[in-house]
Amino acid sequence: MIGDILISLMLLLFVPMLVSILSIKNGENGIGIISILCFVSAVVFFVLFIMSDKPEFTNTFIDNEGLWQSLNLIFMYVPLAMISIQKIIGK
Repeated sequence: MIGDILISLMLLLFVPMLVSILSIKNGENGIGIISILCFVSAVVFFVLFIMSDKPEFTNTFIDNEGLWQSLNLIFMYVPLAMISIQKIIGK
C-alpha cells in the first residue's frame, strides 16, 4: 500500500515544476515563481513523509506521516488551483 502511494506522489511531485516552466515560458512570472516555491516545499514535505515511516524516527517530530503527506499534497495542487482560478476569472 505504501509503495503505491509513494509512486503516485513521486509522479505528482513534478507537477509544480512543470507548471513553473510553462508559466515562465508564457510570461506569467508570478505563477512561475509561486510554482517553484511550491515544488521546493513539496520536495521537503515528501522527504519528511518518507522519513516518517522509518523506525529511527519513531516518537520524534518527524513521526507525523499524515501531516507530511497532507502538506505535500497541498503544495502539489496549489499551482493547479492557481491556474484554474486564473482561467475561471478570465485573466
